Amino acid sequence: MMSIHAILLSLLLITPWVTLVFSLQPPPPTYQRQHIAILDSSVDTSFLSTLSKRGKRDFKVLSFDDQTHILLGNFPHQHHKRQNGWLNVEPNQRVTIAGSSTRAASNETNTNGLNTTVPGPYAIQTDVPSWGLSRLSQRQLPLADAFGYPNEAGKGVDIYIVDSGVDVNHTDFNGRAVWGGNFVPGSPDVDENGHGTILAGIAAGTEYGVAKEANIIAVKCLSANGTGDIGTIIEGLHYILSRIQSGPQPPKAIVNLSLVAQKSAALNQATDALTRAGAIVVAAAGNYHEDDDPSKRNACNYSPASASTAISVGSTGRPHFLSVSLLVVAKLYRSLFIDDKDQFASFSNDGKCVDILAPGTSILSDTKTNASLANVKMWYSGTSYSAPHVAGVLALLSATNTTSDHYQVIQQLYSLATPDIIKNVTEGTANLLAFNGVETSQMSSSMESTKHRASDASAVVPVFFSAYASCLTLLSFWAWWL
Repeated sequence: MMSIHAILLSLLLITPWVTLVFSLQPPPPTYQRQHIAILDSSVDTSFLSTLSKRGKRDFKVLSFDDQTHILLGNFPHQHHKRQNGWLNVEPNQRVTIAGSSTRAASNETNTNGLNTTVPGPYAIQTDVPSWGLSRLSQRQLPLADAFGYPNEAGKGVDIYIVDSGVDVNHTDFNGRAVWGGNFVPGSPDVDENGHGTILAGIAAGTEYGVAKEANIIAVKCLSANGTGDIGTIIEGLHYILSRIQSGPQPPKAIVNLSLVAQKSAALNQATDALTRAGAIVVAAAGNYHEDDDPSKRNACNYSPASASTAISVGSTGRPHFLSVSLLVVAKLYRSLFIDDKDQFASFSNDGKCVDILAPGTSILSDTKTNASLANVKMWYSGTSYSAPHVAGVLALLSATNTTSDHYQVIQQLYSLATPDIIKNVTEGTANLLAFNGVETSQMSSSMESTKHRASDASAVVPVFFSAYASCLTLLSFWAWWL
């Protein structure tokens, strides 16, 4: 029989491995508040406050406007049947990043008298680090290596990044990024995941961004692993509501939601209420995995993409073979795989709830300052990265719009979009490619004095990487012919 010493020794040897195996499994979600209720305007919330003060329940009532009152708390799922004014109760579901009200379903463009361009003067960025910028300022392929945009560049417009936070001190934001709110309990006021910083760089970075003078406001609702819950997102939206209501009126505010959850009436209502308050909400359509049930691809099954006033964005661009590369092969890679491929992304959700399309495949952007592999650039793919392209375009349009009607800015986005140019768009999905109203290919030589040349997207590549770069190039050719 094995001695007690041998048993103890065996336990000591296997415990680290057992711990490792279990640590690799994501912990089950433990949300601060388990349920969400939608209340009507007649509900008496005084009893909730009383219970909360007595410590019997953890309740929080968020009133967005006269139409929308949302209760976060721990209570039986059927509790609303015993309470007047409780319209609906739903579980507080998980939210994840979407990395891998006006609808455009009619595909009617330029029917409201708006111009097909935005007024000048213009600036131009040459040697563009990310192809998505070039695609936004040209109607047709092939792409010029340039990005044209109005001189205002989104100045005076606030872009709220509701995500994992933003590295607000990043040099690419040039002092335009500030910390807003943090709704992840116990987390620091930093971007622990990096996803929010990527989005901010696409929407408004100096080098990688669309609206290069817009303000960036970080609203942290996702944890370090890129997950959260619907209740926390609703809290973040309510914070934005209070912020824009206390600021200049009408607000010039764009809200980027590159996240996805199963369809939630509460999250959709909060999104619509924020739009009624004067904000423009942009949502990622969500990502589809090709081995999934095709019914899961419908963006109408997810929130906030299915909210009636959210601008839901799908992705374009041919999927890339390599996700990591060096600047040495970036231009060759881009010319071979992306610039001449106006295709609907195979990973993008679709359906009538997708309002507009934007580049979302192999997108370069900022990484948080303390990220590892600082000399290696990542190409990011997913509807997460399409949404901030559109948020940036909306910031450009808001800055140049002479009216106070944010619905007109939304309509202008659709009127400017290029119709029926993307290949393989699935039935029922709007075939509208986002366009910022500045046609780079028609800009005159007088623009030379306003050129903004992009700096190197990476540090100098050491000599010993040259063989690696050559291998990447050969692999790229091989992938192309597959």
